[in-house]
Parts: sequence; structure tokens; C-alpha cells
Amino acid sequence: MLNNMLMALTSIILLCACSKQEKLSDGYEVFRQYGNVHAISSPDGRVIVFGDVNQAREINNLIVGKRSRPEGNEADAVESDKQPYGYFIFDKSTKSLVLGLSKEAFDKQNQEQQIGNGF
Repeated sequence: MLNNMLMALTSIILLCACSKQEKLSDGYEVFRQYGNVHAISSPDGRVIVFGDVNQAREINNLIVGKRSRPEGNEADAVESDKQPYGYFIFDKSTKSLVLGLSKEAFDKQNQEQQIGNGF
């Protein structure tokens, strides 16, 4: 009986830990699609930046971050995703999205747009 209770409690804790969503401002959010694969959605629920977001933060009216290919079995599940990997910049006011930036290109955008500290 104690084992069953411990198993149930462990399952609940893992479920809560794995389904964490991070709210951004203006209704945007980073959410878990499956496993350790996270994406960014707009206020109306549309996915803006597809899975494999492993870094994201807001700077003024921008959401900036990085997408990296997952390791292991999850890598096969995202083959249909056509968004390029690398750094990204999403401007919430213009809805423009720049994807697949190298670290150098991302840093250059940071300097040009005065975004602030990069990753």
C-alpha cells in the first residue's frame, strides 16, 4: 500500500515538473510540446517558434533565443519541422521572425538593434 502511494506521489511530481509552462508578457508563452521539447506560442495559441527551444527570454518587445536539435530518440520526432536551428529573434510589435542565425549573426543583430546581452 505504501509503495502504491509513493508511486502515485512520484508520478504526480514528475507530471507537474514536466508540464511546466513559462509565461512571457503579452500572452506569449514557452510551452512543452513533448518530452524536453519546448516551443513558443502567440496569445491566440499559434506556434511561432517550433520545438527545440532551449533558450528564450524577452528583451523589451523582442523574444530572443536558441533552437538546438535534440539528442536521442526525440531527434527523429522533429524531422517534419522545417524551421532552421540556431538563434532566433521575434519582434512582437511587427510579428517578424528571424530564424537560423549563427552566434555571430545573432551578436551582430544584438549590436545593430541594441537588444542587450546575448546568450
